[in-house]
Amino acid sequence: MRCGCFQAWEDNYCEKVMKLRQNEFYWLSSSLYKRSLGTILFWMTPVFVSTVTFGAYILLGHQLSPAIVFTSLAAFRIVQDPVRVVPELLAISIQVQVSLGRLSRFLQDSELQDKAVDRHHSEDYAVEIQDAVLSWDPLASKPTLPSINLKIMPGNHVAVCGSVGSGKSTLLYSIMGEIPKVSGSVSPLPCRTLLIFQFSMQSVSGNMP
Repeated sequence: MRCGCFQAWEDNYCEKVMKLRQNEFYWLSSSLYKRSLGTILFWMTPVFVSTVTFGAYILLGHQLSPAIVFTSLAAFRIVQDPVRVVPELLAISIQVQVSLGRLSRFLQDSELQDKAVDRHHSEDYAVEIQDAVLSWDPLASKPTLPSINLKIMPGNHVAVCGSVGSGKSTLLYSIMGEIPKVSGSVSPLPCRTLLIFQFSMQSVSGNMP
């Protein structure tokens, strides 16, 4: 927000937001119209089926009688409830399929490296990184952060500054052991809490190994 105000981007952002809102309004309206149509068809289907059935029975030259009418209506009433459950079953099946797909992708993701951080380090430094090559994708040809060297003394206050996408969060995540290490060494002081504050005022916290 502060960056947008400094650059006088309020009008441009407002225009983009309004376009997105119009698109959202279109899809919400379409969804509500379809839901209303589905509700009408849902409640009109029993009457429609009964009318068509009795009309076809008469057109075929048969004679309606109270016994046939009431027996048919009772049969339609028995079949009505299971048929109404079919759309709910389809919706639940789709939700289950989506959930299983997400769980499958999550469970198939690679695990964090046990040796992403070194547990044996020098007591002279709170954080010591030597020739570390860090990459979110270890198989990528170009690492995210190559040849990182950093030493932080205990009790020092250090600010990591840089442009957007320069690797500030990646560096701090590497100290927490949450990014694959291709080579080098990362040695943080164990049993300390690390707080990562970004420019957007969001924070990420975790315990160092």
